[in-house]
Amino acid sequence: MFIPTGKFHIPQPNKGNQARPRLIKLLDAGSACRLTIVAAPSGYGKTTAVADWARQTSILASWLSLDSEDNDPIRFWNGIVASIQAANAFPDDSLRQAMNAFPHQPIEVGLDRVAEQLHRLEGTLSVVLDDYHLIRNPDIHLQLSAWLDRLPPLVRMLIVSRAEPGFPLARLRASGRLLELGISDLRFDDDEADSYLNDGLELGLLPADMTGLIEKTEGWIAGIKLMAMAMDVRGDRSAFIDSVNGSERFIMDYLTEEVLSRQPEQVQHFLLSTSVLDRMSASLCNQLTGRTDSGEILAGLEKANLFIVPLDSQGSWYRYHHLFAEFLRDKLRRLDEKLASELIRQAAIWLQENARAREAIPYWLEAAEYARAGELIGELAPYLLKEGSWSLLKSWLDAMPSSMTHESERLSITYAWSALLSGQSGEAENALRKSGRALLKSASWTGSPEAQSDWLGEASLVRMMAAFYRNDLRSALIYAKESVERKTVISDFIRIGIDFNAHETRLCRGALGMSGHLRKAASYLKQMEPDVAADPADTLATGYSYAVFGEIMYEWNRLPAAEENLLKGVRIGETSRNPGLWVPAMKALIGLKDSLGHRGQADELLVELVRSPIPAASPLWADVVEAFRIVRRLSIGEYEEAAEWLERTGAHLGDSTLVIREYEHLVRIRILRALGKTSEAIDGAERLWLSAEKKGRKLTLVELVNLQALIHRDEGRPEQATARLRDGLRIAEREGYVRSYADEGEPMAELLRHTLDRVVSGELRNVSARYIRMLLSAFGSPKANDGKGPRPRKSAAEPFAESEELSARQWEILDRVLTGATNQRIADDLFISVGTLKIHLNRIYKKLNVDNREQAIRWAEREKQLRESSVGIGFPLEYNP
Repeated sequence: MFIPTGKFHIPQPNKGNQARPRLIKLLDAGSACRLTIVAAPSGYGKTTAVADWARQTSILASWLSLDSEDNDPIRFWNGIVASIQAANAFPDDSLRQAMNAFPHQPIEVGLDRVAEQLHRLEGTLSVVLDDYHLIRNPDIHLQLSAWLDRLPPLVRMLIVSRAEPGFPLARLRASGRLLELGISDLRFDDDEADSYLNDGLELGLLPADMTGLIEKTEGWIAGIKLMAMAMDVRGDRSAFIDSVNGSERFIMDYLTEEVLSRQPEQVQHFLLSTSVLDRMSASLCNQLTGRTDSGEILAGLEKANLFIVPLDSQGSWYRYHHLFAEFLRDKLRRLDEKLASELIRQAAIWLQENARAREAIPYWLEAAEYARAGELIGELAPYLLKEGSWSLLKSWLDAMPSSMTHESERLSITYAWSALLSGQSGEAENALRKSGRALLKSASWTGSPEAQSDWLGEASLVRMMAAFYRNDLRSALIYAKESVERKTVISDFIRIGIDFNAHETRLCRGALGMSGHLRKAASYLKQMEPDVAADPADTLATGYSYAVFGEIMYEWNRLPAAEENLLKGVRIGETSRNPGLWVPAMKALIGLKDSLGHRGQADELLVELVRSPIPAASPLWADVVEAFRIVRRLSIGEYEEAAEWLERTGAHLGDSTLVIREYEHLVRIRILRALGKTSEAIDGAERLWLSAEKKGRKLTLVELVNLQALIHRDEGRPEQATARLRDGLRIAEREGYVRSYADEGEPMAELLRHTLDRVVSGELRNVSARYIRMLLSAFGSPKANDGKGPRPRKSAAEPFAESEELSARQWEILDRVLTGATNQRIADDLFISVGTLKIHLNRIYKKLNVDNREQAIRWAEREKQLRESSVGIGFPLEYNP
């Protein structure tokens, strides 16, 4: 991402700059604070004071001068990282690599990585953000507030602003981690004013005049400096001081007019002509003024301390003080509005001709040269999409007449993508509808079916993404097919690798799996089956459909169906090199192979996953793969490597409960449990539980409850373990979760048997014994009885004494038969045909030695009575297969 290096330059002191040791001490005193805010209106010397401190302090300081374009979150955070890198805080490129997470991942991922790198610092670092009042994006305020909590103790942030930042400060104030400097701290006191005016400028003001000047300006530094300039050639200074009255703005305009009128005519012309520039160089100023000596004039203005600020140490780029620039621009427009517009146009021409097209766009827009602006926006759109500057791109297009955007094929699609990626999917779709109507009337489409097809195909891609964002997989698949059928050239958006799934490591946990509402999600996906099967191009929408359905089938312990669908999802994810699809599908497939006892195949797939470049290109997915590898190592007793991972990831995970880091937190809890750090594990699980409950993530809630129950079991607290397990069972039964329990192994089976015993005895209510029995059947054969395990099975009465044990699937069918449901209803619930159901029923009848449905129901009822009467020591074996 291009960011002008001048933004990282700590402003240099101007001639006659007043030393202010009082402020240096105040800023030094805040070194222990996490955040320092220097806030006051313009002209109080905020930037000068902090810049003086940054140059003098022994603490390493980075500097970022903000502007309105930094309201794009991607640009804002890239700017912070680049400023830290420019301050030589790191000898290598690790921080810049962390920054590369931003374009294609949630920003929080990149911020985690940057915070992790900052923990490597051996010394103290101060990060200065100047002109923060220009940041109006609430997302940036929230991100910065959260990031402050993640910073290591040796990193301090300083915000220089005309107002308080747009995020809450109460917690920082209460904890003593905030230093605030305001107008009362920044204004000149009597000693500083005397030192500046009499010692520095040698004005020789009398004490009474000095007092009057301080009273008139209330210590406002810009006013004091302007009065000093205006008094320099006056004889009766006392009378002049008495004549100045009014507000700061009035004083500013009055005194600036006084100062400007005393400049040579050529300097006045130069100042007015160049006032339209945000940043200026000698060559750019020559373009606007028609001069050839702008370099000398700029150097003279700097020497005269005429409100000009150098932006680099070479004297190549400058800007005017904000108040001075505002005054000059207002005066120029009052004098000649047409001239002001022409100067803005000349600035745009120079910037575009000098390979600064991106900087030229705002000038073209301000000059109302929308055709030139649109041409540049269209050319830069792929690069802006690639670097993630979606909000900036959209703001430029919003500044153009909407008719021009809608009637342009390139700009209308660019606007739709930028709106969609900025989180405004509804606006993106509305814009496409308007653009489609406008283009149908345009001459560019008349007689050009190829142009129509390409635009409609690209529009289908946008609509596909919008459908994904609202969890409408069916519409997403339809739009994907439309795009493929139109044979659209590869979209700039698709080419840069933006993914439908940014962070869900298990797809059915999140939106695509309806947050763990598996029955609803499976029903929806089942209805999509004809569309999925008819997709000739195996689009991403199809791949995600297979992967989500495969995960659901796995959770329901329907392993053949799970494997079939996951393999298809893996294939499409690999072909498209899409980590958001491929990594979750591979993880699920490896888990399935483990559950089938095919450890060798699972290990081979893991090696493929770890070595693949698909997740390696994304910091988030690379972290997920490493966490997955570690947890599998933990399962075979490799505790040392897991402990190292735990220590290594502590910096960027911390105590946050961001959904994007949910999987890594779950792995941390498992490692803490394995290492015997049960208190930390329970605390981590409780924090994550609150977050998951708030977001309605059912699968996560069940996994956390199970982990807490297992920890209580490990600690010899069976009653607490059972009580916690019961909470999860109530959630899990409604959705038919199975593998969430079976994959925890024998400790969970033991806990379930103990829970079942308490349910049968009547000690534990509101928990289904049938559901627990079905879960236990998924664990496989129990261990040999060692006195602590299940007791021998108790036979039922004839004619069912020689019946064989039913599988988990058969119990599920029989449970539905007991409810009186019809064959059609049962088949619909289980996503099978009535014919397949009848085959299952016949096998059940054969195992039970019965002839029909009525006898099977009688057998099930007698089993239920037997269970209710089987209360004693140990656990009933009949609930295990």
